[in-house]
Amino acid sequence: MTLWRKVGTLFRASAHEPLEQLVDANALRIMEQELRDTENAMLLAKRELAGLMATIKQLQRSNQQLSDELQQREEQARQALERDESGLAYELAEWIAAQENQLQQQRQHAEQLERQEATLREQLRRAAALHQQYRR
Repeated sequence: MTLWRKVGTLFRASAHEPLEQLVDANALRIMEQELRDTENAMLLAKRELAGLMATIKQLQRSNQQLSDELQQREEQARQALERDESGLAYELAEWIAAQENQLQQQRQHAEQLERQEATLREQLRRAAALHQQYRR
């Protein structure tokens, strides 16, 4: 039985040997292709980074507009209180409260995206350095 097991092991080893020789013979070609694949992956990651940066910028603009609008509504509410228009002031206060919650959520989302951007930038920087090292 042991002899048959050894023969089976020999056949399995013999099956792997041509594949290993093929890989060894084409190691440089394989490495060059892997480097090209890495370059393509880095290009896609840079595009994703650019999209992420655009999203962050858009969100920051939106946050600034909402913040400006909140300040304007707060001033309108003060003026309504000065004119004894408590109904209008109350409606404005409700609107302000709802929008402040939205602004807080958007700011948190923007901070999260900025952390993602920093992480992606660092990963790209490391990948570029490793790619350059492998190229050499």
